[in-house]
Amino acid sequence: SANTSALHEACQRLVAEKTRLIEFADALRQKLNYFDELDKVSAQFHAATLKVGSDNFLPLLKRLDECIAYVASNPQYADAAVYAMKFRQLQSRALGVVKAYVANVLKHASAQVLSALEEQAKENVANAKDAGKLAQGAETSILNVRFRASAPELKSLMEEMERQANRKEYKQLL
Repeated sequence: SANTSALHEACQRLVAEKTRLIEFADALRQKLNYFDELDKVSAQFHAATLKVGSDNFLPLLKRLDECIAYVASNPQYADAAVYAMKFRQLQSRALGVVKAYVANVLKHASAQVLSALEEQAKENVANAKDAGKLAQGAETSILNVRFRASAPELKSLMEEMERQANRKEYKQLL
């Protein structure tokens, strides 16, 4: 009976220690997830299939921001400074891609407007008597239509950038 009781108490201690170790391992895993994200996020940002306008881009950028914040708030962890630098480089590259994307969308809209205005000018030269009236109204209409057509591509992206404007990197981007 004494041996059985001792064995039972030892088993209870081992089960309690196992539970404590599992909880510790889970807590450690949660903290390490932020560091493990570097490889995952980096691979996704460097993938040829990832585009700024895709549904995955903004959540990926947000996760990158979370990782940067976590690493910055825990400088006591080993290699935290190295990871912070790598995360910031990746963020800088991602924000550079955003800037290039916005510039390309606006350049494309501008090119469309310029070609439409040139085409309209050629038509106005042919119809010389109504040239002044058509050019003024057509120019405004063309500008409005082309840039409004580009706006939905940029709206959600720019809204997210504006939400993050309290951070230095996003403020510089805007």
